[in-house]
Amino acid sequence: MSQSILYASMALSLAAVIAAVILAIRKQPKERGQMCLRETWMTAVLGVMLIALGYVVCAMKLMDETVAGTGMNSWLFVAGFQLVSQLLGAYSLLYAFVKKTQVFEERIELISAFGSVKTVYWDDIVKVDKSMLGRSLKLTTKDKEIVSISGDSAKFREFAGYAVKRIRPAEGKALLKQIETRMRTGR
Repeated sequence: MSQSILYASMALSLAAVIAAVILAIRKQPKERGQMCLRETWMTAVLGVMLIALGYVVCAMKLMDETVAGTGMNSWLFVAGFQLVSQLLGAYSLLYAFVKKTQVFEERIELISAFGSVKTVYWDDIVKVDKSMLGRSLKLTTKDKEIVSISGDSAKFREFAGYAVKRIRPAEGKALLKQIETRMRTGR
C-alpha cells in the first residue's frame, strides 16, 4: 500500500511533466515585433533540477525505506514532496519557454506561461513602478490594470530604453530613464 502511493505520485507527476512539455512545444509563440523579452535560461535549468529532485527523492525512498522517516506518513510526505517538485519544475519550464513579452510600435503583448495573450497599448500606460524585489517593472494602465514586465538583463535594458521613448509623460517615466542608465553603466 505504501509503495503504491509513491508509484501513483510518480505516474501523476510524469503525466504533468509530459503535458508541460507538449504545451511548451505547442504554445511556443513566434518572436515578432521590435523586441522580445523572455526569461533567462536559468529558469529552465531550475525546472529541470526540480523535476530531477522529485525523482531522486522517490528513488532514495524506494531503495531505503527509512529515508524521510518510517511509517505511512513518511511515504505520504515523499509522494507529496515529489509531486510538488514535479509540478513546480513543469511550471518553471513553461515559464522559461512559453512566457514572453513582445514589444511592438503601438503595443506590448504579454504571453503567459500557459500561452494566453494580453495586449497593453503604450497610450494606455499611466504609471510605471519598479517592483520591490527583482528586476521587473509594473505598468499600470488607465483601467487600473497592473502588468509586470521582466526578462533577461540585456533585453530588459533594451526594453527600458525603448519604453522611455514610447510612454507618454506619465508618472514613472523618470524611473524608466534611471533604470536604463543604471543598466547601461552596470550599477
